[in-house]
Amino acid sequence: MTSTPTISAEKLDTIANYLPTTGALAEVNQVFHKVYEQLVSEVQSDLGHKRPVIIAIEENLKLFADGTERSERYIPNDYHRLKALCHHAFGVQLMLTSNGEGQLKERTARSIEEVRLLIDGALEHLQEQQLPQEALESSRAILELSHELITEASRSSTVQPAAIEKFARQVGPYLANNISIATKRDLDHIHAIVTKWRQALGEGKWAQTYVVLCEGHQMRAGQATKQYFQRLLHDRDGTGAALEDRVVYAEGCKEISAAFDLLTRHLIDQRSSRILFGDQHRLQVDILADAAKEYLCKLLSRE
Repeated sequence: MTSTPTISAEKLDTIANYLPTTGALAEVNQVFHKVYEQLVSEVQSDLGHKRPVIIAIEENLKLFADGTERSERYIPNDYHRLKALCHHAFGVQLMLTSNGEGQLKERTARSIEEVRLLIDGALEHLQEQQLPQEALESSRAILELSHELITEASRSSTVQPAAIEKFARQVGPYLANNISIATKRDLDHIHAIVTKWRQALGEGKWAQTYVVLCEGHQMRAGQATKQYFQRLLHDRDGTGAALEDRVVYAEGCKEISAAFDLLTRHLIDQRSSRILFGDQHRLQVDILADAAKEYLCKLLSRE
């Protein structure tokens, strides 16, 4: 006989401090939160056991199924090497634009000399960096164009916006090539791992599998791993969490426990939303959204 999961004392203390904290409505509110948190504990006890969960976190894919955990690093070394080259071009641009137009500042001049030496070393040893063959030419071009830009800035002791713009136009296609190659290597690696896990689970359990992506804020729109799982699991893409079903994006999440907690609440809210509103996604946007949109047309009608 299995025991029913309970709410932690810490969570009960948190609930007691939710507003309002006094009066009959406080008690009503606290009962709701206690019921909700009890359900969170019960639903979460099934995740990773009866219902498989894949979590992408800190460059690792983790599969939780039947009470066991499998983990594989899903971002290949090729990706990081190509990313470093793209970051280099970004960094050169930042270094010069932060100086401002005109006279080269002493700090920038020192940075230029340091970076120029690093570029010389990178060019000399580029063949040893184990880059994909199809990225060698573009990688060399990125380094050489960067070298030309900062050498001219050093020679003239000035930063010219026109020179930076020219650099951006010239280096852009080479950056795009490296990004394309890095993306392919990344997605191929993910697909190999996921295909292996899918075969091990079998189609029955695969159909019940959920995915949580613990990634950053800036990349949320169109994030590559999210696109992969959405296409694989036939999930639609929407603004924020609006249309998420089996693929959940956990922005800024750093802990496995937090990823499970978010997925649990996602599942509970979808079920309740379907019953209360006839739309399983309604609670995946602000509950005030529709009323706010309507009222703001009146409140800010002259803006």
